[in-house]
Amino acid sequence: AIAGSTAHTAEAKRYTEDASMAALADRLGAGWRVELSRAPTAYRCTPPLVDFPLVSILVPTRDRIDLLRQCVESIARTTYPAFEIVIIDNDSTDPATVAWLDAFDNGHDHRVVHAPGAFNYSRVNNLGADVSRGELLLLLNNDTEVIEPEWLSEMVRWSEVPGVGVVGA
Repeated sequence: AIAGSTAHTAEAKRYTEDASMAALADRLGAGWRVELSRAPTAYRCTPPLVDFPLVSILVPTRDRIDLLRQCVESIARTTYPAFEIVIIDNDSTDPATVAWLDAFDNGHDHRVVHAPGAFNYSRVNNLGADVSRGELLLLLNNDTEVIEPEWLSEMVRWSEVPGVGVVGA
């Protein structure tokens, strides 16, 4: 690496970043956002969000109202406009949890599905999926807390890219 070369430092020729971002934007197509990332010569490419399909957020739970309440309250910070929350209750017996679940279920964008029997993650999520109305399903553990308001928008963006079948955090 010699002084003034990009092998020495990416800042030596800043115009290469602009050219790289323009080439990426051209290759990716209309609506994609290309930005500098934290690392030199790395870029963050974000697909457009052109549609807002309904997302069904499936949350299996059993008791542990402390975790469930924190999870649901954090989902409320979400900026994505089209989602429903389907809580799949696997035999909760704690009176505080049962009361909270009864109050939560409005039959529209907040619903509770009862899944009695031994816990099986696939089975309880399938029961939730059976009653969900969303075009997209999001499986979310009850001990999860949303910390970024754009989280769901980001996931939906990537799910809408042709050829993408599953998106994970």
